[in-house]
Amino acid sequence: MEKQSNFTIYNASAGSGKTFTLSLNYLSKLLLSNNIFSFRHILAITFTNKAVGEMKSRILNSLQEFSAYKIGDETSDLFKEVVKKTALQPKEVISKSEKILRFLLDHYAAFEVSTIDAFTHKVIRTFAKDLNLSINFDVELEANELLAEAVDRLINRVGSDEVLTQLLIDYTIEMVNDDKSGNIKSDILETASLILSENDLPYIEALESFSVQDFVETKQNLESQNNELEAQQIEIVKQILAVFDAHDVRAEFKRNSIPKFFEKIINGSPQKKLNIDGTDWMMTIDDPSTYYNKTTPDSVKSTLENLSPQIVAAYEQCKLISAQIRVNEKLCESITQLSVIHLVKIELELLKEEKNLLLISDFNQKINEQIKDQPTPFIYERLGEKFQHYFIDEFQDTSTMQWQNIAPLVENALGTSFNEEQGSATLVGDPKQSIYAWRGGDVHQFMNLIKGETSIPIPPETLTLGSNYRSAKTIVNFNNRFFELAKSQMSSPLIHEIYTDDKLKQVPKKNNKGLVRIKFIDAKLKADELEIYPVEVYQCITEKIEQGFKLNEICVLVRKKDEGISIANYLKSQDINVMSSETLLISANAQVQELTNFLNYLNDHENLEAKHNFLKYHFLNQSQTLDFKTHKSLLQLDFKMFIKALSDYGISFDIQKFQRLGLYNAVEYCLSSLHIEGNAYVQFFLDEVFQFGEKKNNDLTTFLSDWELKSASRSISTSSGFNAVNIMTIHKSKGLEFPVIIYPFANQKYHDIGKSHLWLPLDAKFKIPFGLIKTPGNISGLDFYEKAYQNLIYEKELDCLNVLYVALTRASKELHIFSKNESDHNTKAISNLFKNYIEVEGIQGENDDYFIGETLPQTSAEEDSEQFQLQFFGQDKLEVELVDEVKHSTKNQAVSYGLMLHDLLAKIYTESDIKRITSTLNPDHLDLKFIQQQLEAVVKHPNLAPYFSAEWQSFNERDIFYKGEVFRPDKFCVKDNQVAIIDYKTGDKSKQHEQQLKQYATIFESMNYKVSALILVYISDQIELINL
Repeated sequence: MEKQSNFTIYNASAGSGKTFTLSLNYLSKLLLSNNIFSFRHILAITFTNKAVGEMKSRILNSLQEFSAYKIGDETSDLFKEVVKKTALQPKEVISKSEKILRFLLDHYAAFEVSTIDAFTHKVIRTFAKDLNLSINFDVELEANELLAEAVDRLINRVGSDEVLTQLLIDYTIEMVNDDKSGNIKSDILETASLILSENDLPYIEALESFSVQDFVETKQNLESQNNELEAQQIEIVKQILAVFDAHDVRAEFKRNSIPKFFEKIINGSPQKKLNIDGTDWMMTIDDPSTYYNKTTPDSVKSTLENLSPQIVAAYEQCKLISAQIRVNEKLCESITQLSVIHLVKIELELLKEEKNLLLISDFNQKINEQIKDQPTPFIYERLGEKFQHYFIDEFQDTSTMQWQNIAPLVENALGTSFNEEQGSATLVGDPKQSIYAWRGGDVHQFMNLIKGETSIPIPPETLTLGSNYRSAKTIVNFNNRFFELAKSQMSSPLIHEIYTDDKLKQVPKKNNKGLVRIKFIDAKLKADELEIYPVEVYQCITEKIEQGFKLNEICVLVRKKDEGISIANYLKSQDINVMSSETLLISANAQVQELTNFLNYLNDHENLEAKHNFLKYHFLNQSQTLDFKTHKSLLQLDFKMFIKALSDYGISFDIQKFQRLGLYNAVEYCLSSLHIEGNAYVQFFLDEVFQFGEKKNNDLTTFLSDWELKSASRSISTSSGFNAVNIMTIHKSKGLEFPVIIYPFANQKYHDIGKSHLWLPLDAKFKIPFGLIKTPGNISGLDFYEKAYQNLIYEKELDCLNVLYVALTRASKELHIFSKNESDHNTKAISNLFKNYIEVEGIQGENDDYFIGETLPQTSAEEDSEQFQLQFFGQDKLEVELVDEVKHSTKNQAVSYGLMLHDLLAKIYTESDIKRITSTLNPDHLDLKFIQQQLEAVVKHPNLAPYFSAEWQSFNERDIFYKGEVFRPDKFCVKDNQVAIIDYKTGDKSKQHEQQLKQYATIFESMNYKVSALILVYISDQIELINL
């Protein structure tokens, strides 16, 4: 068996077999354990639900594959590596895999592969009482919606709160002067978004205890300080000009530059327009010979040279004062915004308290507050008993707070032996793919861990996965060399540490050459780019189609939304099927547009825009035309006459019936009346209506306001099997690969910090401890500011280069880059990095079009017989189908459905949940009618119905810690001091099932509960109950 540290860090570059390595280590832990339930004691953490599904799928499919092998069969590489790593005999691996798979499927809820947010939620839910939280708190996933509600409540107080009213008037004036929208709600929302950022949270919290008056006084004090500084500066200037006049040399300076500088100050030139460090004479001010011309008399030269110390001193003093004034001005610009953020934060906390809500962003903070300054955090004393092995994927995207919360668990596992098995931790990441710093991801802590700089006493073993299994040889070699050269153009020390040869250069494992193409376009304006790049992308796609690639083998990567929209619109105009976040938006669908505009008109009879759009989309959807005269006459009708007139077009609508119905039924009635056919978009819109009604209220006005806020982010879920060009942002492409990658708009400036901001500490004499600068500029003269500004440049460089690395490492066969010719070769832009690569490598091309490697003809694939059609799934699609797929391999349909029903029942608390749960399933793959009947058979069963009502408080799949072990009943219900315990089972009856249920009873009795019912529910094609 291979010897390996129990604390391992894998530095895994793109395409290096990270998932394979994770699966290998996870499966080895399962197979080496003497405990068949060892999967209960392994926690694997990653960052997206998609990644969770993929990892679960890999583990389950591998176990299924291993258990199906027979001695002598040709086995997979993973199987061979597992045998090598564990030193088990192949027959042992086969038999143990079969046994583990059976137990894992039967206890699927204990299969702990989770997002980090889901894990922290579970911790908080389990220890709610210890954290002084309500046991029944709800989780609000839509933080922006709650923030919008807080902003609404704040604005509604205008007029009744004099201080707030004046503050918002000042804020609005500042926003208009700053060329913002003028829409106070949207402007405040944009400003207050800092509240939801983990990076900004410490500063926001530091300001919580201050009043609005404190912010006002701070601004006044900053302005007062600037007045004093300007007076000091003018006095310095008067003195130096007096010196010039005393020696009669004011007119003797070369180009009169130095006197003009001082004269601008005394004449009241705005500090923003005063250049304090960018001109030639300022760069050489220490050299008196630059003060005068060659023809200047020697006596004057001598005088100017003698005055040099005074000139330099005056300039340096003015420069320092100007720098401080500019910084203060920038701080003043944000003080009003800070006070608005402060009030929104207070309103948000009140809302959360009133609604008994927690945001996902609160999870880590709640735990962090509890465990800090505690040598052995009590919150983990019990939880640490549960998990023996930890796997953390994408560690480079872990935030500081997230790692601080998990580190005690890891440390506890590493230092503990569980039944003679040593605990372990495996961290996997790639600092070159750290592209989520904006949401808290901290690459520094990953780099520190690699260097062994950690509070965990056991030093980690760092292993580098140095091969590339994804991309063709040409692409791998291109990236090796390109990023080596790009690194040399960067000033960030961290980039030079991350992009060292041992962390960057990979050995290609594919022998096919592949192609890299770099083409430069001429475009002076952004508008030109939005016209030229789409044409280039289209021409490239048509070439790839002719070459034999299918559309779904091609992916176009962009950084910004407008770039993706311009590409998608042009491709669609050329009859190229596309798949992008915009095409999947629920609100983009014509049927949904018809419905929502009709609802808006029903809600507000004066809303002519909604009335107009409803008519437009209705007749469009019905493939009918409405002449302008008729359209205009319909618009002029009042509400009642308009509704009546609709009957002439086959729409029979009873407004009184509509008003009597609840929200969901009212929307369904509109669908029926308007003859709107159901499709993926309409179904997902109905899901939104249903969830809103369940969580909030049945008020149409409130729903429409809520939908206006979130419609731009609500998309349908799809399968990936149909033939369309993918268009996605680089961030969304992370972890994916495509045969052909096209990257247009590859000309970002890596020193552009226009959307960044700085927090600066304020002197103790000011009321508040921190100030905010929303638009930092390069202001020299103040060391603390220069350092903060330089760090912003470093962060921008790293983010830009890492995003570029992710983009250029997605392709397996061909990589096409479209950049542009910069007018200045010294511009800090990605396009110049490509130019530098071409020049250094001596690559020849024509018309700014360069090819490296070669394109290979593709095997012509059969065209899909099915027409292009979206296949859609609900939110639980991934996990339900994953388990269903593996379980079907048992060839026992009844047991398969039973296991899936078991998983669905974990989400059902009352009968009303059934419709919501089944509406998220895929009707093409599952018998929804049968599933709904089976769920109802359980929920409505005479012996079970009381436990799905408000009579009992229900808990599904909750961990119970007892004598160092973790137990999880499928369902237990509490009323007073009584408890009813229900467990769902599939397959054959077993005495073990009864023993397990009795053990649960013993646990509850030890907590002084009276067990009133013990019920085993066997689920297959029939439902059978056993009462113990």
